[in-house]
Amino acid sequence: MLIDGYNVIFAHPLWKNLELVEAREMLIKEAINHSSFFDGMIVIVFDGSKKENSFGEKVNRSGVEVIFTVHGEKADSYIERLVYKETEALIYVVTADYEEQKVVFAQGAFRKTPLEFFCDIENNKNIAESFNESNDKKNHIFLEDMLDEETRRKLHEMIKAMQEDF
Repeated sequence: MLIDGYNVIFAHPLWKNLELVEAREMLIKEAINHSSFFDGMIVIVFDGSKKENSFGEKVNRSGVEVIFTVHGEKADSYIERLVYKETEALIYVVTADYEEQKVVFAQGAFRKTPLEFFCDIENNKNIAESFNESNDKKNHIFLEDMLDEETRRKLHEMIKAMQEDF
């Protein structure tokens, strides 16, 4: 999955109002969490085109590759190049840029809007929460809870008698 970083940030109702550093961290954190549900590599590409001191940077953050393009290169161009080079893998490109969607789709990639990506993230959170809730409930089931009233009463009497003996 290739994510057009700033494009996705500015499509998010909350992230678009944050400082860029904080918004980037939010996106990276969500991508890291999403990676446990996604069978494949996740790459987030941020524009370095307007930063004169951007020499390009590639960092791995908990399995998610974060790329800042070099000065003068847009994330769109970088993503298009990656899609063009990769002929075997199933690639999803997350962007709100319609022109970008058309280009990568023509090269064989699947397009995903930021809204679809945000929905995937929310669905995964719900799955994780329900899994955790069911595990919490499983961890708190006691044998006593599975007994009928009469058997439970007898068990309590036996325990009380044993405690009196000690």
